[in-house]
Amino acid sequence: MKHIIRISFILAAVFITIISTAFAAPATKSVIMDDSFDLSSIHTIAIAMPNYIQTNNSPKIGDVTAILAQNGFDSRRLKNITIIPYSVIANSIKKDTNIDLQKVDRHTAESVFQKNIKKYADAYLVLTVANNSRVVLFYDLYSAKTNDYLYSYKVIGGGQSDNNLKKYEVFNDMFYDTLAQTIKDQHK
Repeated sequence: MKHIIRISFILAAVFITIISTAFAAPATKSVIMDDSFDLSSIHTIAIAMPNYIQTNNSPKIGDVTAILAQNGFDSRRLKNITIIPYSVIANSIKKDTNIDLQKVDRHTAESVFQKNIKKYADAYLVLTVANNSRVVLFYDLYSAKTNDYLYSYKVIGGGQSDNNLKKYEVFNDMFYDTLAQTIKDQHK
C-alpha cells in the first residue's frame, strides 16, 4: 500500500510539472520574407507609427514606438543599418510638406508617411500589436521606394503579463537579432 501511495504521489507531481511547463511556454516566433530582395541593401530603417490600440493596462503608444527605435539603436548584431525614430521622420515630413503627422488622422498620416518615406530611408518597419488574451507582435518591413513587403516576423508571447515595456523590449531584441541573422544567412 505504501508503494502505491508513493507511486501515485510521484505520478501526480510529474503530471503537475508537465502541465505547468505547457502553460508557461516561452514566446514562439516565425519569419516570412521576400527571398528575391537583398536585405543587405537596406542601410536605413524608419520606424512607422505602430498599429496599436492601447488598453487599460498596456504601455502608451509613444513608449512602444520609442522602445522599438531604441532597441534597434542598441542592437549589437544589426550592423550597418541606421534606425530612424518615427518622431524624426514626422518632423522631417512636417518641414518638407507642412503636414504634421501627429495632428492629422491616422489614415492621412499613414498615406503621407508612405508617400514621403523614400526621401529618408531604404525601408520602414510597421509594428502591429494584438493584445487580447495573448500578446502577439508582428514586425513588417517594407521597401520605402516601392512600399513592397520585404520581411515579416511574428512573436507570440504569453498572456497579459507580457503586455508591458520590458517584454516588448525582449520581443524587439528577438526581432532585430533574427533580422540580422537573416541578412547574414542570405549571403552564405
